Amino acid sequence: ESEFWVATSEGLYVAKTDTDELPKRIYSEPISDIVAYQGLVYLATPTGLIAIDQYSHQLAFLNLPINLRQRQVDTLALNKQGVLWLTSEQNLYSLDLASNKATPYGMDWLVSKYLPAKITDLSVDEQGELYIGTDHGYYSLIDGKISFKRDSLRFGKVVDIAHASDGSHWFAGSYGVYRIAKGSEYIEEVELVEDNISPVCLVSDKHGIWLGSSKGISFYGLSGILNKHIGSPFGLILNEFAPGACGLSVADPLQSGVLVMGSKYGLV
Repeated sequence: ESEFWVATSEGLYVAKTDTDELPKRIYSEPISDIVAYQGLVYLATPTGLIAIDQYSHQLAFLNLPINLRQRQVDTLALNKQGVLWLTSEQNLYSLDLASNKATPYGMDWLVSKYLPAKITDLSVDEQGELYIGTDHGYYSLIDGKISFKRDSLRFGKVVDIAHASDGSHWFAGSYGVYRIAKGSEYIEEVELVEDNISPVCLVSDKHGIWLGSSKGISFYGLSGILNKHIGSPFGLILNEFAPGACGLSVADPLQSGVLVMGSKYGLV
């Protein structure tokens, strides 16, 4: 069975794609982000970082460092080494889940001329480099240094970040979708199926990138070429998808998997 954990403003739900069962709510407070690691599902909530056992669906005790206790958590990202990145309003932290050590990065890395700023997304690539989406472009944390990509101002608000299997980085912004090839600094604007589309989420699979937008679902090859689009005459509704809410479940690496999109009306 394919089981999906769905974080919403009304709580955490577990949904199964191959049954007629209704999603089951297992946590009833607002959740803004979610990641899973070694049998625990970590939730970003207004009252702090919460963990739920993936198998028993029960709350798990977290002995958090004092500087993270009862602190609002907004966004989460996890690297392969078990380091959890999280933001609380404009502050960035890392939490080593093995040693329970927290490192505060503060907010001084934000460019002062764009304050007050909002952090909108966190994402870690295969190399463990952190990308921080904001309402004025993106920052990256590479080799311990946080820097702002000034050319990303044209993105507007970053709504989602994805990393393709070829190492390229993709950004969905309020003004379009953008791609940066592996090892490059050049920002390529990705052609959309129509003008004046609002991108809402990105998800990567081994063949390319799926884009959820106000006009439906689009699939792009790794080079950034639009290969397929599914729009309103084919079971979708305009402006249906929720910002940042898409994921891919792959039970077998040789199979294409199940793409799940968060909609105003449920799951697609």
